[in-house]
Amino acid sequence: MKSIKYLLSGILLVVPILVHVLLFAQAERTKPEKVHYYAQKMMPREWYAQQAELWKIEAGKDSKNGEAWRNYYLATEYANRDGDPAASGAKLAQILNDMQAAIMGNALPDSYKYLAAEKQESRLQKAFFSEAGPTSLAKSIPGLYEFLILKYRHDDGNIAMLEGAYQLRPDDPQTYDDLIVHYETMGNEAKAKEFCERLYQSQYLATGLLEYNYNVLMSTEKNALLFTNGDNDTFPIWLLQRAKGIRPDVTVLNVHMIGEQNYLKRLLKTKNVEVDLEKLPDKDVYRCIPELGKAIAAANPAVPVYFALTLEGAHTKGLANNLYVTGLASRYSSKRIDNLAMLRENVEANFRLDYLKFDWYSENHVSTPSIGETLNTNYVAPFMMLAEHCEKIGEHKKAEYWKNFALDIARAAGDQALIEHLKNRKPAMQ
Repeated sequence: MKSIKYLLSGILLVVPILVHVLLFAQAERTKPEKVHYYAQKMMPREWYAQQAELWKIEAGKDSKNGEAWRNYYLATEYANRDGDPAASGAKLAQILNDMQAAIMGNALPDSYKYLAAEKQESRLQKAFFSEAGPTSLAKSIPGLYEFLILKYRHDDGNIAMLEGAYQLRPDDPQTYDDLIVHYETMGNEAKAKEFCERLYQSQYLATGLLEYNYNVLMSTEKNALLFTNGDNDTFPIWLLQRAKGIRPDVTVLNVHMIGEQNYLKRLLKTKNVEVDLEKLPDKDVYRCIPELGKAIAAANPAVPVYFALTLEGAHTKGLANNLYVTGLASRYSSKRIDNLAMLRENVEANFRLDYLKFDWYSENHVSTPSIGETLNTNYVAPFMMLAEHCEKIGEHKKAEYWKNFALDIARAAGDQALIEHLKNRKPAMQ
């Protein structure tokens, strides 16, 4: 038998090893990590604040490291997203100024330095780019690509910056989504289609996002008009429509883009809808969206109006009694409709649902855990509605199937509150 002294010596040896492991784990957690765009991956504010400090150090070590500056900028932006916009904007502007000085300070010939100093960006742009593409000067400056992308992000609408970044790296999909928005807003359908095809081919978006938004489209009737909220319920739909030819009859109205009145009028014209936009509360998007939806439905009753389930509650405030869930979207109607029949037809006959159980190859995509699985919780409401409907008409196995499916989605998302909610109550109808 081993002595107590021998056993204690073993325990004492383990302690420093554990300390070393814990310290190593702490170091691993505090190392700089790639900061993804919100549309791809969301992290807690504290994580962004920590990463901002870490990437600031990295940019200081190598001032030509464009990727370090990019991560530093994005982490700072997201860490201050809910703070004072003016203070946040000042921080980001300072980062850009420091970045510009760092990457261009010694790279620019004397004849161009004053252009940067005087912020004569249009003339500086000509020094970097020609009709034939990037000049040798542009290609010689490390970090210019990242600078142009961030400059466009900060000075929204400065399309020259975005186009310059695209010229430098035409195969990098980071510029494609903003170029799609630009061409979509300008009404350049050919270019919008070109970049939708490029974005699709790049596989930049997780397949789960395409599957989800395929089902959004299948939640709508023919010739519908669909209000969407952000990147993850707009770009995938545009890709499906323009790159794959799926449901091009549906017109997408992103709530953050309808402030461009010429753009909005052009889209409404494709549906033969005329609305007096001057009568809408244009200064408050949350009041504008419900009123616009009602005005469109009144102007042309032949155009079904839908609101994606991804919209914030404030976007549909006041419409609750006139919205009917038909899948991953709600149909607006001033009169009662049999949405349960539409819901069942859409989900059971038209939806693609296998990916919710077996998402081949996409499980390791950066967007799948943080975006895709959270987005999928929007299936819970329609599935529970189906469960209650089936229970009422005596289809008990079907009812159990849809309730369990809803529970599986909640578990995959790690939403404990939703799991307990589903376990402790019977399915509730809309």
